Amino acid sequence: MQLVVAGNGVGYGYAKSSDVLDRVETYRKLAIRTIERRAGRAFRVAGKIPNELKNACQSFITAPRAASMAFRMRFGNVNESQIAGFGSFSDVIEDINDNIELIGKGRLDELRRNISDDSYFNNFIGLTKQLAPDGDNVSLFGITSMLNGIERRVELTSRKSAISELIDSRVANASESHTELHDGMTYRTIVGVLSAADNLGKVRITSNDGIKTIIEVPDGLSDIVRTYWEEEVTVKFSTRNKKKTLIDIDRVQE
Repeated sequence: MQLVVAGNGVGYGYAKSSDVLDRVETYRKLAIRTIERRAGRAFRVAGKIPNELKNACQSFITAPRAASMAFRMRFGNVNESQIAGFGSFSDVIEDINDNIELIGKGRLDELRRNISDDSYFNNFIGLTKQLAPDGDNVSLFGITSMLNGIERRVELTSRKSAISELIDSRVANASESHTELHDGMTYRTIVGVLSAADNLGKVRITSNDGIKTIIEVPDGLSDIVRTYWEEEVTVKFSTRNKKKTLIDIDRVQE
């Protein structure tokens, strides 16, 4: 497939590395998680990719095409491997394309039907949000693929902020629909520097006034949180019975 990054921050043959290479790496993570999900694997919180999936998860990119900052990407040997859940990587690409389009259109209910597992569902939304444009330097993240000789283009133009609003809306709707589960739950947003906590699966947010808040990270958001170590972030979390659980996270813009 071909990945394209476009916007005011992309010039002829150059762009801010975090605007481009971070998105290429995020797409690679998204593809690997999709391979594992379609192979019927439980969400991998830690550890290496299973041996039987390693060949399929090998990724390669070409040098960028200067005018459009486009990269061609492929995953190794998947067409020669019989992996439970799909016959070729085309199925994986179509899965990713379909679900990114649903997020771009705000149709999370349909996305939920496609990805029933909570961890994979939250992971897909979180990684897609990292691919999404900021609206300034990057205004589009595009994927071009071929299936049976037919070209398909998927253009993600929804901003990160719009996807955050989708996440907020979903949390609010869940609270209204399941009052008994959310009774006594409160929601809060804080800003601070993110670091690892002592306990596995938790992070520490240290605000400017030195207050430290320990927040539990759901399995599906572990990929996203790791990209923000030692950075200043805005964090949304819920609290119920003193347990704080991460909902959403964003890097504080300079």
